Amino acid sequence: MLAGEIGLSLCPRTVATIIAAGSGLRSHIGLVNRPPFMMMTGVGFDAHVAKRVSPALKRRVGKGAYIWTTLVELFCHAPRRYEVTLEGPISAASVVIGMGCFYGG
Repeated sequence: MLAGEIGLSLCPRTVATIIAAGSGLRSHIGLVNRPPFMMMTGVGFDAHVAKRVSPALKRRVGKGAYIWTTLVELFCHAPRRYEVTLEGPISAASVVIGMGCFYGG
């Protein structure tokens, strides 16, 4: 996802050439509590699903692992409420703060 956001090729040889050339790129770092993030951060159901995705399943079925885990967690996850303050307080069950347009692939 980050490669797509910054227009970087997915070809390892091309990326190696760019790194070897020493090209620099400025980027914004997001801060919401800790730790810093480059693409997105979240709390709630979305974050719970991302944490629960099995690495082995992700290797086998790719992004489908997120779909499967979402379906499983819809029946198992006990929802919580979060209070987020932007321009005023907002109550939410899930919050994703992103700095790009490729969220979810």
